[in-house]
Amino acid sequence: MLDIATNLGTDLMVTSGDDRVPVVDLSVLRRPLRDCDAESRARSLERLAAACRTCGAFYLENHGVPEDVLRRATTSFDAFFDLPLAERMEVVAHPGDGGGYEPLDMNRELNDSFHCAFGADAFPHLADLPKLGPHRWPKRPAGFEDMVRQTMGSLHRLGADVMSALALSMDLPADHFDPIIGPRGAGSIRARRYRDVLAQLTW
Repeated sequence: MLDIATNLGTDLMVTSGDDRVPVVDLSVLRRPLRDCDAESRARSLERLAAACRTCGAFYLENHGVPEDVLRRATTSFDAFFDLPLAERMEVVAHPGDGGGYEPLDMNRELNDSFHCAFGADAFPHLADLPKLGPHRWPKRPAGFEDMVRQTMGSLHRLGADVMSALALSMDLPADHFDPIIGPRGAGSIRARRYRDVLAQLTW
């Protein structure tokens, strides 16, 4: 299973659905807010709020992320994780790096991952932290860095739309959380690969 997540809580999980998790229609909640049936918006806001209060998670439909971006991301990340371990280790992330590969660590999580952080200087509350080091990009698959940046941008906008909807569900202005979201392209993204993890366990 492939899981792609951002620091805004936007989480693309490429797996089968679960009918116990609510589905929220984001089409009437995306910014800029469009004129629409007030009842439809109210229903979506209530469904979103109820999902957060009860399940703690939700699926989104009509989320606005282009299908070609999603296909490119899942295809490219799958191709990266299918590379020989030695090739993945060429871009292993060292402490303080801005991004790279993190191999499977049974003492941490049951997955290996690729992560990147961008634009930390856009967040004033992080000003006292050490500056991030380099991003370590693989030679294969082709266009990997461009794909990561494109995916980050699309999921950042989606995360901002979700935060806006959450603000509306609490009777706050739609832009209430904007100061902590940061500009488009700033934030972090992590792709985790869970596939075949159990086969690597030793008992």
